[in-house]
Amino acid sequence: ARGGPFIKIVEVKKQLEKLGHEVKLFNMWETNVVAEHFDIIHLVGANFSIYGLARNLKSFDKNYLVEPVFFSSRSPEVIKLLSSTDKLVRKFISGVWFDHGMLRDICSWSDMILPNTYAEKELLVESFNLPKEKFIIVPNGVSEKFLHGDPTIFEKKYGVKDFILTVGH
Repeated sequence: ARGGPFIKIVEVKKQLEKLGHEVKLFNMWETNVVAEHFDIIHLVGANFSIYGLARNLKSFDKNYLVEPVFFSSRSPEVIKLLSSTDKLVRKFISGVWFDHGMLRDICSWSDMILPNTYAEKELLVESFNLPKEKFIIVPNGVSEKFLHGDPTIFEKKYGVKDFILTVGH
């Protein structure tokens, strides 16, 4: 089954198309995709797999927004320390990056940051000194198919009634 970020990408695409926007999903194996053909690019994730694309977009002065999908049990102070360590190491050793340094770069280069929660926004702002004006919180939605969900399947399988089921990663 596909996970949350994939589902969100597909659902955001549907909603933007309903509003009359043309949306193309990026396929890294499609070599004829040119960034100039797009007004804005929406990156989902701010990690190693996105870093090269974000760096290229920045080098070509192409606007993008990012949905970082970031959570950490570390405090902003620890994340700041890791980010500073990343900057220092990069000065002396090329090709060595820390996750938090990549996250910092991707977010700082972006035109807008779309965290899922207020807590994610605050963690990013405090950890990387990012301007609050760059943020718009976009909470995850819930599909209407769950509106009239039937709990009997869960109740039969687990023998539990009166429960709250939460899902996340």
